[in-house]
Amino acid sequence: MRYIIVNIIVAAIDISILVGTIGCVAGVVWGLILTTQIVYPAIGLIGAILSIVLAPVTLLVVPWYAGLILSNWFPLVICYGGFYGGGIVCCVGWCLLKRLRVI
Repeated sequence: MRYIIVNIIVAAIDISILVGTIGCVAGVVWGLILTTQIVYPAIGLIGAILSIVLAPVTLLVVPWYAGLILSNWFPLVICYGGFYGGGIVCCVGWCLLKRLRVI
């Protein structure tokens, strides 16, 4: 009976790690789309293409530009919130698995 309960707990933790990973990826992809939509009117097509090629820089700088200059804090919330929120969920799941000594 204990073996079944432990397997159910491990499965629930695995689902939390999957949800956290999906949250991270979704936050980054959605943030990249939002930041590219901000860069395109400001710089043009070349800037939009460069923002996709230089995605890490775009995701770091453009949400802050949108918040401070354009007063649009939504891209910052999506980029940083999705990434860090999903990362925290993944971290908690991994720590719980380690605590159960499954890894």
